[in-house]
Amino acid sequence: MPSKMRSPLQYFVLLFLPLALVVLGGAFVYWSQEATARLAVLQSREMARVVREVQTLEMAYATRTADVAFLAERIGAELEHGRNPAKNIDELLQAFATVKGDYLAVRYLDAKGMEAARQGHTPEALACSLLSRLKDRSGQPAFRKAMTTPAKSELLVHISRMELAQPDSRPDSQPAAMQPVLHFSSPVRSRGGDCAGLVVLSLDGNVPLDRLRQAEGASLGRPLLVNQQGYWLLGPSPGQEWGFLLPGRAGATVEAVWPGAWERMRGGGQGQFLHAGALYSFGTVGTEHSRDLRAGIAVFSEERWLVVSRVGPEQIRPQQGSVFFGMTGGLLALLGVLSWTWALARARRDQALAELHGSEESARAILNAPQDAAFLLLGLDGRIHSANCVAEERFRGLFEGGLAGRSLWELGSQDLAEQRSKLVELCVRTGEALRFDDERQGLVLDNTLYPVRGADGQTRQVVLFSRDVTAERKAQERLHTLSRAVEQSPAIIVITNARGEIGYVNPSFTQKYGYTLEEALGQNPRLLKSGRHNAAFYHNIWRTLAEGRDWTGEICNRAKDGREVWEKASISPVLDDAGQVTHYVSVKEDVTEQRLALQALAENEEKIRAMSEASQDGMIMVDDEGRVVFWNRAAEKIFGYSREEMQGKPLHRVVAVGDDADRAAMAFPGFAQSGEGAAVGVVTELLTRRKDGTTFPVELSLGSFRCQGRWWAVGTVRDVTERKRDEALLVELATTDGLTGLNNRRYFWERGRAELGRARRTGGAVSCLMFDVDHFKKVNDAHGHDAGDAVLRALARTARDCLRDIDLLGRLGGEEFGALLPETGLEEALLVAERLRVAVAAMGLTHAGVPLVVTVSLGVACAKDQGETLESLLKRADDALYEAKQNGRNRVVASPL
Repeated sequence: MPSKMRSPLQYFVLLFLPLALVVLGGAFVYWSQEATARLAVLQSREMARVVREVQTLEMAYATRTADVAFLAERIGAELEHGRNPAKNIDELLQAFATVKGDYLAVRYLDAKGMEAARQGHTPEALACSLLSRLKDRSGQPAFRKAMTTPAKSELLVHISRMELAQPDSRPDSQPAAMQPVLHFSSPVRSRGGDCAGLVVLSLDGNVPLDRLRQAEGASLGRPLLVNQQGYWLLGPSPGQEWGFLLPGRAGATVEAVWPGAWERMRGGGQGQFLHAGALYSFGTVGTEHSRDLRAGIAVFSEERWLVVSRVGPEQIRPQQGSVFFGMTGGLLALLGVLSWTWALARARRDQALAELHGSEESARAILNAPQDAAFLLLGLDGRIHSANCVAEERFRGLFEGGLAGRSLWELGSQDLAEQRSKLVELCVRTGEALRFDDERQGLVLDNTLYPVRGADGQTRQVVLFSRDVTAERKAQERLHTLSRAVEQSPAIIVITNARGEIGYVNPSFTQKYGYTLEEALGQNPRLLKSGRHNAAFYHNIWRTLAEGRDWTGEICNRAKDGREVWEKASISPVLDDAGQVTHYVSVKEDVTEQRLALQALAENEEKIRAMSEASQDGMIMVDDEGRVVFWNRAAEKIFGYSREEMQGKPLHRVVAVGDDADRAAMAFPGFAQSGEGAAVGVVTELLTRRKDGTTFPVELSLGSFRCQGRWWAVGTVRDVTERKRDEALLVELATTDGLTGLNNRRYFWERGRAELGRARRTGGAVSCLMFDVDHFKKVNDAHGHDAGDAVLRALARTARDCLRDIDLLGRLGGEEFGALLPETGLEEALLVAERLRVAVAAMGLTHAGVPLVVTVSLGVACAKDQGETLESLLKRADDALYEAKQNGRNRVVASPL
């Protein structure tokens, strides 16, 4: 039955609201799919448009780069072979300026930056090559940057950033408006490779910008152009352009116009994203993506551009017609009528049910009033007539549909059913209440059977009252366990009331102080005062406790027989629910023996210290917990910690590195028992840490001795950094080739045999490369041994870059090298060899300004079977290398399996 009556309006809401949500959800899904499809079309179209404009600008980049490179080559040729180079150059520039009308100015500057010739595309500018109009351009950024850019090839092109300038291709008497200019510069090289001058083409910046302006009507909006600092070159409006050059426009950036969008685009590349409901598409224009660029031209560009487009939220949202919304509204109206009809019928039904079950609910409320007890009304045959909610909840897992009509004997095993049957019979027979415990499934139940008599005085029914007392019994058991733990604890425990009168002491107290429990009860703890502490000491204890805080410290008390007992005590106030102190609990540990031992050690420390200070090795002593008790001056010098800083600190936690600290911590319990350990009595080498955090190796010699019932460790520490450095240098000299830094022949053979053995054990494949430099003798004869050494070092670097870290690489002699490739079959090894051959050919070495053409021939062999030796594997690779030499060099040949 429902917990309360619902009105027709409530039923209407319960039915109509989910149906309306389903209808509206379907409409929303349809609208979302339409929006997604429209967005996908816009994304594809806008990205294609941006990519197309980027490619167009990059092609323009490549064309202008080829123009300036062409002029640089032609002028270089005229300077070298022409009879009248000045005239020929001037005519060449005039012809070029006439044909190429996009350039505002075409200049040739000599090596000092002075204009030797200048032409423009306007008719009046064709006469600007007069000597009286030529200018010194050595101070201009375009000249300085182009002349100082390092040349990586014979043809070099420098591209300036786009800027606003007054074109000087016009006569000086005619002022010109500021307009975008992009400078393409290329050095002119003499026969000896020196820079003889500079060709500068000043491109009208409106040429690329006009291309983007013309695209405005092609889509939802024109593509815009931004430099790499986020300033508009072609912006949403002319007043927002050139903010990095024009005064008053410094804030006209992409971030200012489209907040949050620039952070997603500034990294370059190309991409597309949604931000603030708008669709942004962008692509980067750069020389590294320029197409149709002549091979051998190195291009240095001062900036990259971003072509961006934006589609606003209003253009992304789909437009839905009135028919769609009308159909949705009509369906909702129909569902409303049907839902209201059903709600009226359901409300009338609930009213009838409420009247029918009114009396039953009243009776059940009485049975369910107790929240911790189960009530079962039983027949004399054990059949359950009624049960309250607690009983239903307790036995929910046993029966589906409730307990009514079930038998009590079914709630357990057969033996338990027989016991309960006998108890019910006894209760009926005697007519008296019967109490018993029942333990099952981790529960402890306190049960009582009450007989229910009829009018004739005979027992007709039985009521079973069952209460879960599991938590109470566990609490009693925990309290008993806690009481035994306190009684048997080796710690001294004293409990006083708020006035400081002793109310409890455990057996450890009576054993330690000699007072019986009866003698201690009711006394004040001042009974134990030794006289070693002044009044301020005890005043501080009581002040701390009065503030509700714990007091911890060491205190000296006196036993009944006059002995002094030093204790490490912790005294805590016990508060009631109102925050008032009711008791004080003191837990104390006898530390008398520890203090005596520390005192004895302190007396002997000065004797040992005098001897240790003369030692150049660090001398350290620790107790059985690893805490430092002695630290000489040499240890201070070695580790950087003073004696005061280390006193009482755990040594291994301060200076040990990595797992050594954990191993030392695990070893100290055993050392405290026997004085033995893995490091005791032997000389070991460890990596330790100084105070400044640096690590260094030490040699540790450790011994142990027993004093006052405890084990102590004393050791000497020697810094072996220099010795380790010398050893590492000897190992390097023994295993490394001095010229190339690769493994030498001996170490290559040693590691190669080990690797081949590992491959035999694991069954993995292993391959070998043998390679040497083609015509190496000619390099030495023509350029000297310095050039030959440079070739070998470059080859070693390239080989290391092409191979993996696990591959074994070595110089076997002269210009001959070998490499062993673990876990690599013949096919993979051939790919590695070819990659290495191509990389060597592309090294581009020069010596004393002269280019060196270096190639290698390579032989590849893969281990045939488990019986293959390193000697036979290298022999087969060497044979393949010889075949590569015979077949024309600069190639890879594999040894057949």
